[in-house]
Amino acid sequence: MSLLAVRNATVAFGGVLAVNDVSLQVDRGEIVGLVGPNGAGKSTLFGAIAGAVTLRDGSIELDGARLSGCPPHRIARMGVARTFQKVRLFGSMSVEENVMVAAGEHFGGRAARAATAAALETVHYAGDARTPVAGLPLSDRKRVEIARALAAGPQLLLLDEMMNGLTVDETNALLASIKTLPQAGVTVMLVEHVLHVVRSLCDRLVVLHHGRLIAEGKPADVLTRDEVVAAWLGGAAEQGRA
Repeated sequence: MSLLAVRNATVAFGGVLAVNDVSLQVDRGEIVGLVGPNGAGKSTLFGAIAGAVTLRDGSIELDGARLSGCPPHRIARMGVARTFQKVRLFGSMSVEENVMVAAGEHFGGRAARAATAAALETVHYAGDARTPVAGLPLSDRKRVEIARALAAGPQLLLLDEMMNGLTVDETNALLASIKTLPQAGVTVMLVEHVLHVVRSLCDRLVVLHHGRLIAEGKPADVLTRDEVVAAWLGGAAEQGRA
């Protein structure tokens, strides 16, 4: 059984179908890239998986348990964690306190502190955990955002454009951290536009365009398909971004 099963998912905003009859599966231990042009429905689908967006039709299941129709806090406790395109940390709180917010929802006392420390170690955060996050560079704030999601002990982690705004060196360092997550029992689904990351990190790609799934498969295969080049890549493939 697949860890995540999305079946005929449809999300409508007024008369606009942001996600249109999408079906996909993510197996345990995979890193799957959800890619496509801006406005393709990628973040909307993430929102639906996490419970922040309501499906008009279809269903979403995690490990055989229905997610669609459940509130976000319940879905989080069922094993789904997510990050956001724009980092959403508590600026006046320290690194440790931000991560403890999530850990404390799922663990108590010493276990929460242990989960916090383990999450920060997993993302290779090397700074002082007592530092307020407002003063951190973007790359460190993104590490803390991922650590906070990991501290909840998810089965499935949704990463939404974590590489946006980072330098090449920062991107490669964060990529190396994400690669280790399946070994720790965390399946990853990510929205990403950096082609270097998509090629080197993802086991499989799912391509959306105008809310519809237009291609899926291994990166080397999917990124050469005419429909994907026309819909998403264009000339960006030569520049390393889409």
